This record gives sequence, C-alpha cells and structure tokens, in this order.
Amino acid sequence: MPVLVNTFDYIGRYGEKQLIVTRNTTADYKVNGEDFVSITGPTSSMLNELINGEVDATIVNDAVDVDGLAGSNKTQVHYLAGAEDQTPPTMTMLHFKGDNGDVTDRFVSADEGVLEFTAGDFNMFFTPQNAQYFDRQMLETVIVSYSPYGEDNWNELSVEEVPENYWPTMGWFYTGSLASVTGEALNGWFDLKIRLTDAAGNWQEQVISPAFRIDDLAYSNVATVGSDNAHEVARYSLDGKRVDMNHRGVTIVKMSDGTARKVIQ
Repeated sequence: MPVLVNTFDYIGRYGEKQLIVTRNTTADYKVNGEDFVSITGPTSSMLNELINGEVDATIVNDAVDVDGLAGSNKTQVHYLAGAEDQTPPTMTMLHFKGDNGDVTDRFVSADEGVLEFTAGDFNMFFTPQNAQYFDRQMLETVIVSYSPYGEDNWNELSVEEVPENYWPTMGWFYTGSLASVTGEALNGWFDLKIRLTDAAGNWQEQVISPAFRIDDLAYSNVATVGSDNAHEVARYSLDGKRVDMNHRGVTIVKMSDGTARKVIQ
C-alpha cells in the first residue's frame, strides 16, 4: 500500500484559500531521523514503498507580509507510521476576537484580546468493505505560548477547553485571554506557538509569525533622541495614518528637528 504525502493546504482565518500560499509552501520529511523527501508547491507525492517508523515533517510557508513585517507559518509534525494510531493531531480553526466579539488580530491593550481555536486527534480507519471513517479523540496535552515577533522568547499562555462548544467535524474548542501577555514587541506584534500531543505520543507544533498585535506593548525602530527645544509637528499611528493628540494607543510623534519618538496613551 503506497503512502500519500501531502504538503497540506493552508487557509486564512476566514476560510479563504490562496494559491500563492501553497505555491510557496515547502515540506521536508524525515523517516527514522534520515532525510526522506522534500516537496515544494501544492503537490502530493505517492511513495512506492510502505513507510514504517518515526516520521518527522516540517512544513513552512513564508510568503507572508504583515504590516511590512516578514511573516511565516511553520508547522512540525511527528508520528509513528505503521502504528495503530499513526495520525498526528491537528488544529482545524484559529482566530482572535476583541472584547466586542469581532474577529480581529489587532488590539489596543492585551486585556481586549481573546484567542479561540479548535483541534483534535482525527484517525482514519477502513471497514472490511473499504469504506473509510474518522475516529475522534481528545488531545493529551495542549500548550500555547507567545513571543515578541522574531525573538524566539516563549512564554506560556493559559487556555481552557470549553465542552459545550465541541463540534464533531472540528474537534474540541479552546479559548484563552491575551490579558497575561507582557513585554514589548516590534510594532506590537507577537508570534504564537501551539503544540498538540495525542495519547500515542504523536504531535503537531505550529508557529504563526506574526500572529497578533497589541498597541500598548509596541516599540518601533524610530530614534527617540531629539534636541531640547524641538516641538511636535505631526503624530501618526503605527500603520502610518495621521492622528490627533487624543488618539489612544501607540503613536509616533515627529519633531521639528527631524527626530521622532514613541508615545503610549
């Protein structure tokens, strides 16, 4: 029986699929620690031999630009091919919400943000008549962490499972507040990492960079030193729009001597 190796399809937070995403996706597979196959683009490969043993895959899409920052989605999976449970767990949905319930990944303060995602361990089986069906199992562990954009400095983010939101086709529902997020990040952007492990020891780890923005925790690369008699000439939001002095959050203030400074209010 041949083994089907997929590069996976990446979709946006609203369910949209973009060809540019899969065209720029690379997948590297190892079997028992040895390089096995590398795939680029939205293709699948049928391998002519049966794989048994530990399989490790790294799938990367780096065709991402967020507010001028280079972004990526990196997924690593580990599973034991040939075992009774040879399917790694997976996420099926992820988004952020504001305190008003709107889906967004941009917040003024950390306590406004909420993370929601669904995940599970979905194993495919075949009946004697060669019909296929999925068995669903709850995850053994779910670990969520965040880091300032590009810094690889991870801190755990607490999430909880909400039983009443379980949906058979999507899996188990998890949610967590961003209120505990601390530290400064470039332009307020943070990375997100989610690691899922099933009872058999198979796992998936996904890193989204950047994932969410918190204005109150932002710093910029703008110089903050100016002359003593310089005065303010303009004020801008982090996305470059001119604002007035009453603008809430992080703003960049341009001074009469050509320098700029960051202001948080």
